[in-house]
Amino acid sequence: MKFTKLETPDQFEHLKKGDIVIVEWKESALEYRRGKRITTHSIYGLIGKLGERELILDSRKNTYFIINMYLNNTSHAKEAYLVSL
Repeated sequence: MKFTKLETPDQFEHLKKGDIVIVEWKESALEYRRGKRITTHSIYGLIGKLGERELILDSRKNTYFIINMYLNNTSHAKEAYLVSL
């Protein structure tokens, strides 16, 4: 199993529905406050225009983060990793 830290816009653009991502959340995140500092997701999709794209992790629970905010360290997501077998 391989873990690749997501650090560039290009890495996010290559993600596709069904890819597995592990996210570590900052203390300010709702997930963290619910006791889930680290979560695993099968990606639901990417939406939005370039510069405003969101990585949708769980549409039912409205779990997502804005990619540019993550890359600028202003997101509730602290770190994200792509998991590949």
